[in-house]
Amino acid sequence: GKLTYDVYVSSAQTYLRVPALRPDTVYEAHISACNRWGQWGSWSTGLVFNTAKPTELSVTDITRDAIQVAWGKSRPKEFPEADDGPASPDSAIVSYQLKVVGRDDDYCSEVTLPRDVTTFNISGLNINCCYALQVRSMLADDETWGQWCQPIFVAIRSMAVRLLETSQDWMHVCWHNPPAKDTRQKRLFLTQIGDGRSVTLTLPGDALEHVFSDLNPAAHYSIHLMCIEQVPEYLPMGGGTARVGSGAGGGARDTPDGQARPPSSTGGAPSGSSDSSGGTTAVSLPVVAADYNSFSSDSSTFMTLHPIQLEVTSMGENYVSLRWRRRVDPSGRIPIGVLPEEQADYEVDIRVDTAEDSEAPLAPLSPSASAQTRPSEGFGAEAAA
Repeated sequence: GKLTYDVYVSSAQTYLRVPALRPDTVYEAHISACNRWGQWGSWSTGLVFNTAKPTELSVTDITRDAIQVAWGKSRPKEFPEADDGPASPDSAIVSYQLKVVGRDDDYCSEVTLPRDVTTFNISGLNINCCYALQVRSMLADDETWGQWCQPIFVAIRSMAVRLLETSQDWMHVCWHNPPAKDTRQKRLFLTQIGDGRSVTLTLPGDALEHVFSDLNPAAHYSIHLMCIEQVPEYLPMGGGTARVGSGAGGGARDTPDGQARPPSSTGGAPSGSSDSSGGTTAVSLPVVAADYNSFSSDSSTFMTLHPIQLEVTSMGENYVSLRWRRRVDPSGRIPIGVLPEEQADYEVDIRVDTAEDSEAPLAPLSPSASAQTRPSEGFGAEAAA
């Protein structure tokens, strides 16, 4: 619609501030003078101008240490009534203000930054919460802050992990992960807790599965998957631990170079890299302020297989009978993703090597009638003598 603003000023005043305009909008101003007898003159030629664009905010990177956001202004759109719109140059900006508000918890924080700082690292947030981020600027000739930019939203949530297959020293897990509809930032953080340590992997936002290797047999591992992404609108997450921040970034500080960073921010691990720490419950993810209890409540626990036990049941002059079985968990439960394996008997023919057949492998006899095996990859057994 059309906005009309009429104001009367004294003859000594030669300037006027017009409030409540829309950003990045074309306006036209006219002025007319009135003499002492109350007679108005004609309107001046229209002055066409374009208000400045609002500050644009976006997520530029997501690491295990922080969510990095950046902002800036662009020139107003062109309009036919003037050669160029009077954009607000960066030199006219004296400071910025960044606000982070939790929509699923009571986290609320604002931080004021100098004009030469256009990026900021946010950390210390909550899992299963969505946050609204906004920024605004103050111009040199203004006494008040400009309006907040349109909010952008960052969702931090746990994702369910499913076990596909397991063995004695590896574990294959997967999860449901719908692809992003645009190019917004998205990262996955997969944490494995077990063997008295924790390992966190940074995975691409479109990852669907992962194989953990170098595990111990008959060991329990807790697996937690966290997704951080910029979403187009508020995404209800259910909420996390209530907390009020003392400054965006959870204790962020200004460095001598003017760049605001959270404490101990050293940059994120590259895709597929890992970070291990000692201790049975040590989990280090500075981007969220969660301890082990927060992780364990949303994690899934899986178990690797027991080792195969092999024994000799009988032996003759030219044969040996072997029996193998895999121990089960003391509780009698079979790990998820594993078929129960029954013990099996196998008879192997033993021959004395001669010069002619020294290179030939020993040929095993057929399994006995009582043998029951499942020669599936990862689950089967192989006997040799």
